[in-house]
Amino acid sequence: MAVRPAALRPYAPARIARRLGVSIRSKLIIAFLVVALLSAVAVGGVSLASTRAGLVGNVGAQLSEQARSSALAAGAMIEREQITLRTLAIGEGLQRAISTANQGYAGLSADAVLLQLRERDQRWRSAPDTDPLVTQVLGTPIAEDLREYQQSNADDIEMLITDRNGALVAASGRIPGYDQSGEAWWQRAWDGGRGQNYIGQPTLDPATQDLAIVIAEPVHGHISSEVIGVIRTTYRLSSIIARVRSIQVGQTGAAHLLAGARLLSELPAPAELDSDSLAQLDGAREQPFAVIGYQGAPRFVSLAPVAASPEVTALGWQMLLVQDSADALAPVNRALQNTLIAIAGLLVLVLLLAIGLAQLISAPIKRVTGAARRIAAGDLSQRLGRASADEIGQLAGSFDSMAQALEARIASEQQAQADRLQLQEQVIQAQAAHLQELSTPLIPLTPTVLLLPLIGAIDSRRAEQIFQALLHGVAQQRARTVIVELTGVPIIDTQVAQALLRAAQGVRLMGAQAVLVGIRAEVAQTLVVLGADLSHLPVYANLQAALAAVASAGEARAA
Repeated sequence: MAVRPAALRPYAPARIARRLGVSIRSKLIIAFLVVALLSAVAVGGVSLASTRAGLVGNVGAQLSEQARSSALAAGAMIEREQITLRTLAIGEGLQRAISTANQGYAGLSADAVLLQLRERDQRWRSAPDTDPLVTQVLGTPIAEDLREYQQSNADDIEMLITDRNGALVAASGRIPGYDQSGEAWWQRAWDGGRGQNYIGQPTLDPATQDLAIVIAEPVHGHISSEVIGVIRTTYRLSSIIARVRSIQVGQTGAAHLLAGARLLSELPAPAELDSDSLAQLDGAREQPFAVIGYQGAPRFVSLAPVAASPEVTALGWQMLLVQDSADALAPVNRALQNTLIAIAGLLVLVLLLAIGLAQLISAPIKRVTGAARRIAAGDLSQRLGRASADEIGQLAGSFDSMAQALEARIASEQQAQADRLQLQEQVIQAQAAHLQELSTPLIPLTPTVLLLPLIGAIDSRRAEQIFQALLHGVAQQRARTVIVELTGVPIIDTQVAQALLRAAQGVRLMGAQAVLVGIRAEVAQTLVVLGADLSHLPVYANLQAALAAVASAGEARAA
C-alpha cells in the first residue's frame, strides 16, 4: 500500500497547529480586533451615510421653514394694508362723501354721465389748483384725512377715492386724471357693481421711482351691501424689500422676493433671471428644498409662496432663499469629523477591551481544563480528540473523558425524572378527582331544600356531572326543592342550556322541583337568543327571593 505524503495525512493540520502553539488568549485578541474592525467599517460607513443624509435634511428643513415664515411675513404686510383700506372704507365721512357724489348723477342717462366725466377729466388736466373742480377733490375733510394717513404711513405713495362711476371724490394729492373708470384696477374693484378686491403686480412709480403695487377695495354702503365707490392706494414695497434683504441665511446666503422671472428685492431695480436659473428653480418648486446649480455654483435653494389673503396669494410671488452648499454644509462636515474621531476612539477602546476580555475568557477555560483533567483522571478513553496544542484541545480531551463518566449519572437522573413525572401524574389525577367532587356541591338548606351553587364555565363534562349530582342528591336527601344558583356562571350556550333543562326534567320526574336563581343579564340574553323554554321552571332574582317563595309554598301546602 502506498504511503501518503506527510502534508496530506489526516492529522497534518493538527500537528501544524501544535507546532505553532498559539494560545487561545492570542486567538481571542485577534478575533476581537477583526470583528471590531469589520464592524467599525460597516457601522461607521452606514452611520456616516445616514448621519450626512439626516444632517443635510435638517439643513434643508431649516431653510424651508425660514423661507415659509419669511413668505408669510411678506404676505401679512400686504394683507395688513388691505385691512387698513377696508377700515377706512367704512368711515362715516367717507361714506357720506361718496353718497353725495353719487347723488349728483340723479336724472342723468348713461350717455350724459359719460359726457360729464369726459368734460371734467379734460378740465381737470388743465385747470389750476384753485379751480373748484380741483378744490372739491383736494380741499375736502376726506382729502385731508387721506393726507394725514399718508403722512403716518410712509409706504402709501398716493391714495384716492372714486364714486360709482370712477370720478374722483377725494385724493391725497393731484393725480393726472379725474376719470378713473378706464383704469384696470378700478374696473376690477368695481366689477359691474359687484365689487372685487384688487392687488396689482409691482411697477416703478414714475414720481418716486419706487417699486409699488396698486391696492384697491370696493366701498360698500352702510345701509345696503351695494358697492357705492372704490378706495385705492399706491403701496410702496420698500419696507417689504428691506425686510427680505435683512433676512440672514447662513454666512453667504440671501433672501429674494421673486415675481415671475423678476427678483423684486434686487437693488437699485428688479433683476430678470436668466432662462437657465429659471429652469433650475422650476424643478425645485415642488420640493421643500433642493441642491441645484444656481448662478454658476451648487447652492441650497428653497421656495415658498407668498400667501395671505386670496388676492395676495393670486400674485404668485415666491420667497426664494439661496445659500452656498459649502456654507450650508459646514455644520454637516463638522458633525462628520466628530463622528470619525468618535469611531477612531471607539476602535482604541475596543482594542483595550479585547485584551482584557481575552484574558478573562481564557483564564476560566484554563481552570476548567485543569479541573476536567483531574476529574477524568484514570483509564477512560477520549472522544473529541486532540485537534490542537492549545487550551481548547486540552479541554476537548478532558470533556471526552467526563462525558463517559457522566453517562451513568445522566441515566439515573432520567430514571428519577421519570419516577417524579409518574408521581406528579398520580397527584394531578387525584386533584382532578377532588376538584370534580367540588365542582358540583349540593348544600342542604333545609331537610327538603337543596342548594347547588355553580361557579365558572360549564362544559359538556361538567353539565353531565351536574345532572348526576342533582339526581343523586334528590334521591339521597329526599328533597322537594333544588335551587340552582347561576350567579357565578358567566356564559351559557345551547349545550349547557339543554343540560340544565334535562336536569330540571329529571328532578321533576323524581317528584322534586328545580328553581333557577341569579341569572345574569348576559346569560338571560343568551337564553332568549337560544330560545330556551324555561316556562316550567321557577326563576328568581336572588337566593333570598327563592327561599321566600319556597317557604311560602311550604306553608301553603301545610295549610
